[in-house]
Amino acid sequence: MNGTAGGGSATGIISTSGVYSAPTTSSQLSVTVTARSNYDLTISANAAVTVTPQGSSSDLYIATNGSDSNACTQTTPCATFNHVDGIVQPGQTVHVMAGTYNLTSST
Repeated sequence: MNGTAGGGSATGIISTSGVYSAPTTSSQLSVTVTARSNYDLTISANAAVTVTPQGSSSDLYIATNGSDSNACTQTTPCATFNHVDGIVQPGQTVHVMAGTYNLTSST
């Protein structure tokens, strides 16, 4: 993580099983994750990860108990993917809350 084996509280932690846990942050954070082969230590790859604050005010939310007449916020979520698909803008994140959603295909 940004040159520190295993990472740290500021960049996130990689567990011994290889799972990355992002840190809590109040601003966007760029992190470089390096994976290295245990078999051949000369082989590695980097991944650029962008960590964004949870619950950004521009995020949209969908919940099974939501309504498409809502503002699609965390406290007043929308109900359908079709509705959110029609209003989501580049850079926004859509959060899908736990539940069962019945989806239909238009094709």
